[in-house]
Amino acid sequence: MALVDADYKFMWVDVGCNERISDGGVFEGCSLQQALDRRSSMFPDPAPCPGDERPLSYYIIADDAFPLQENLMKPYLHKDMIHEHRIFNYRLSRARRVVENAFGIMANRFRVYFTKIALEPSKVTKIVLATYTLHNLLREEIGITTGVADVEDFNTHKVSDGSWRNDPVLA
Repeated sequence: MALVDADYKFMWVDVGCNERISDGGVFEGCSLQQALDRRSSMFPDPAPCPGDERPLSYYIIADDAFPLQENLMKPYLHKDMIHEHRIFNYRLSRARRVVENAFGIMANRFRVYFTKIALEPSKVTKIVLATYTLHNLLREEIGITTGVADVEDFNTHKVSDGSWRNDPVLA
């Protein structure tokens, strides 16, 4: 389970749940859920977006397996959706694409994720945490080159796949 920011960096990671349970089930037992319940200081204070003076709260974007909470947004159910709900779901899915890109970029950079890791769980946890850390370091040091992540044309809403989807080895 991981939390990704808008710059494709991993802000929070919980590794080690090796049971076959749903994302929502993993979330219930993870430290992120506990932090949200305690209202810990993991969320920055509301801040204005560029070009606007009004402060805006931060939220976690999730899929429908997660519970709706004060700082956690999930899509509306598809049954009998009104137009505004369809627009909300579309925009939420665009935000979730950032998470998909972050995982794809990291997996392409660290090819260990393309196969089963045949080590004891404690070593696998260390490898996974190391790759998240290295991914973030590389994001800060070299950034992201144009075309690596998915890009949407906001006029036509056509999405161009990022190059990580075509399996190139990323530097």
